[in-house]
Amino acid sequence: MELHDFGPAKLFDTAGIDEEGALGNKKRAKTLSTLKECDVALIVLDGLRLLPLAAPGAAKAALRDALKWELQLMQAAEKHGVSPLLLLNTKGGAGAGADASGAHARIRELVDPAGMAGWAAIDLGAASVQSKGASVDVPTALSGFLQDGVAASRARETAHSLPSAVLSPEAAVFLNIPMDAETPTMRLLRPQALVQEEAIRHWATTTAYRMDLAAARSGDPQRVAKERARFDRALEPLLKVWGGERQRIGRGRKGVREVEGEEGALEPLLK
Repeated sequence: MELHDFGPAKLFDTAGIDEEGALGNKKRAKTLSTLKECDVALIVLDGLRLLPLAAPGAAKAALRDALKWELQLMQAAEKHGVSPLLLLNTKGGAGAGADASGAHARIRELVDPAGMAGWAAIDLGAASVQSKGASVDVPTALSGFLQDGVAASRARETAHSLPSAVLSPEAAVFLNIPMDAETPTMRLLRPQALVQEEAIRHWATTTAYRMDLAAARSGDPQRVAKERARFDRALEPLLKVWGGERQRIGRGRKGVREVEGEEGALEPLLK
């Protein structure tokens, strides 16, 4: 879907992670696997279950044990470079006592000791809540929390897929994108799409080329030569743009200069 101010977005509604047994293990594995495709993860904490364990004098070990699955989610989020947003659901007035803020702090300290994740405590069953000094309806408060979290995620420093030298309007990027019978239709694979999107976002010009893998790997010299010629034709416009600096164009650390004019010239591009 398209979200205002953020552009295209894909939402995943995952299963709970605290179910025991074989079915619970399958649901949990699916949820953790979904993190690989996410930039931001909203993790909802059950206030009715957790806040009594965070009361003054309660054993810290019991609270830690109750948060074991949330801690696992946080570890997986860090592993996959996902920005977690922690939402403590205080539905039913959970934790509304005098030490509510202290209980909230104890939960947050355990699940996010570095204090890096977004945090909010919202009664999802209420009609309205206090947000930034004003009374707002719950959907608005939740939407604001999510928008702030996504904005913070997009602002953080992230590693680039491409060298900085090709992230400019003067750059041209040649993408050799192989496909086989198992390649899904209607879309590129995620790493391929991310690389092309990054180049285009920085105003670089991209050329996508599909190599005939069967021909390039063939033992038939004529088939290999035909594919090499097709490859050269696709690459030639970029070589002109770059003024013949062929060593600057290639896949990874392999430059075209290194793989042209040799026996099995296309093979280094396939490794």
